[in-house]
Amino acid sequence: MIRPAQASDVPALYDLMVIIWQDMEFEPLVTLDSQTFKEAMIQHLLDTKQKYNYQNCWVYQARHTGQIQGLVLGYPGNLESTYDRLIEQHFGDHTELGDFSLTRESRDDEWYIDMLVVAPEARGLGIASSLIKHLDTIHTPGTVLGLNCDLVNPRAKALYRRLGFEVRDRVTFSGHDYHHMQKIVSP
Repeated sequence: MIRPAQASDVPALYDLMVIIWQDMEFEPLVTLDSQTFKEAMIQHLLDTKQKYNYQNCWVYQARHTGQIQGLVLGYPGNLESTYDRLIEQHFGDHTELGDFSLTRESRDDEWYIDMLVVAPEARGLGIASSLIKHLDTIHTPGTVLGLNCDLVNPRAKALYRRLGFEVRDRVTFSGHDYHHMQKIVSP
């Protein structure tokens, strides 16, 4: 079952999101001790003004166990710079983020999928596809959906292509190279 995330989901959201933050070597995760980082991010997830807040998420919840097995997080691309400044303020006392807000991940004309993650034990079950297909149902036809796919992840790129995404260009942030991919929501 796919549903909007709720505040009570925040611990489960964190457990999934940290997988991505580890892969991308998110600066605060690298420089802070794990408990300080977790506490700061839990607070961040609960603050509805922040980029990674729970209201920007939809979750895939297993019917039989109630466990959250995946999530998709996104927002209008033109909000990215505002969100990034808030992240810099949030972590300002704890770590140096360098050029964090100078590197754009999204495009202004798209609804940007910032995170798509599935629990390792639930991969291969179609959860990521279901979450992306759900986005088609909540956006009006003609909306551009965008995401970034790590160049070293050909399986993800193949999945996104099957779901209608096309490579538009390349972007580098947090020391990693990505394909920027987009699709237009059809009627």
